[in-house]
Amino acid sequence: MRSKQTTQRRSMRRRIRVAIPFFAVVPLLLAADRAMPQTTVTDDMNAGGPLAVDNAADAVKRLFGIPPMGSYPTGVTVSNEAFTGVNSAGGGFANAWPAIRIHSGAVLSSGNIADVVGPNDRGSTTTDNGQPGNALLDALVPPNTTEDAAMLEFDISTTVQRNLSFTFVLASEEHNEFSQSEFNDACGIFVTSPGLSANLALVPTRSADRRLCGGPPYVPLTINNVNLDANAGCYVNNSPGPRATEMDGLTRPFKRILAINAATTYHVKLKVADTSDRRHDSNCFFRGWLSDTPIWMDACVTGTGTSCVCEDGVEPSVCTGTSYADTLCADLTDPCPDAAVHGKCCLPTSECLEVTQAECTAGTYHGDYTACENIGACTVGDSCIMTAPDCCLGSFGGIGSVCPPDPTATGACCMDGTCTETTEENCPGRYLGDGTSCGGSINPCAGRRVPVVSEWGMVVLVILVLATASVVMRRARAPRAHA
Repeated sequence: MRSKQTTQRRSMRRRIRVAIPFFAVVPLLLAADRAMPQTTVTDDMNAGGPLAVDNAADAVKRLFGIPPMGSYPTGVTVSNEAFTGVNSAGGGFANAWPAIRIHSGAVLSSGNIADVVGPNDRGSTTTDNGQPGNALLDALVPPNTTEDAAMLEFDISTTVQRNLSFTFVLASEEHNEFSQSEFNDACGIFVTSPGLSANLALVPTRSADRRLCGGPPYVPLTINNVNLDANAGCYVNNSPGPRATEMDGLTRPFKRILAINAATTYHVKLKVADTSDRRHDSNCFFRGWLSDTPIWMDACVTGTGTSCVCEDGVEPSVCTGTSYADTLCADLTDPCPDAAVHGKCCLPTSECLEVTQAECTAGTYHGDYTACENIGACTVGDSCIMTAPDCCLGSFGGIGSVCPPDPTATGACCMDGTCTETTEENCPGRYLGDGTSCGGSINPCAGRRVPVVSEWGMVVLVILVLATASVVMRRARAPRAHA
């Protein structure tokens, strides 16, 4: 557990107003700032919220964009909906496009989903729910373990073969101070069926809005894997915040697609958790889609010339360009003729990249707007790489399979406050995980985190010190009574 003590700002303000009434305007100004109009709406599992999300079944409907009293399309069956966690840690959201780049869906938090609403006017947001972690998420962040997990799960089946896809974003207060540390909060989309066990929440080579992430690709969605240093092209630094969310940093939206067979039941588990403690909350936003269903799968073309972008899964109500119902960008004939569009490129090394056709000179280009999907482990000789099945030139281990741990992989090792990079086997102290680094402006081994004091917090702190000093001086000057 961390040694950091959360600043009790409201209590401080009350003491200041009593000691120095003149400075009562400070908390009033801060309160006015908090009262600025917000766009994102959240509704947790408690009854009576604005989005009519009162239980797990309601949250799954919100995930797929189904109205509260609506029904799933003919041929789609959803059952066994369940939620694990405290009620305030899960539910639905809406009107979040400006902040999250997903309009609506389901949201899970390691704290309180209400805290995702902006602006970002606090240095840290923490709710300790007292919940345990989750074994599947533990496997994503070795050697650390998770805490305060929240999970939404359900079964889904269809009468015809379809593509099941998810758009998702991880937003967190761990950024930017603790993005390469043991506080490696995680998000997962785990899908199982006969012969399948996969985590769809892997970081692709490009985001849903076609931004090149920068690598490493096909790693689990965790704080350490998308930040200012890793996959930085798909990271949004919100400290100070350009986005209307309280979270200090967030990913760009990612999208993963899974082909599901007819008459087969798929069990889906959406999860998020803190890692190594229950502080500095993380939140995962999800939107589910099914192909062949107009309300769920629409392409949106915005911009012109080289600024043209085609995005899948954008609701017509939030598409600021041209919306194409029940259509994927890959189905359109050259929607952005002057822009540098990308597609799947299979290299001779079995790697799968999403690049332009001109950039795929050394590989096989599969067409504009195609993507590296159904990722799994590919073994070629003595090496293993995460790639798409049709790019694998060796033995493909199946969708969702992972390469075995690399004994030569290095990470940050903490010993008496000193950080060195070595293998887990050679670390004499606390190993923070493969791929973690001692570099950057923050030493990940320099003790526990220190409370972040915002500009307003510093003003309040200075005023409190002055007030205390004033009281002490007045008492010292007061005449003493005779015995």
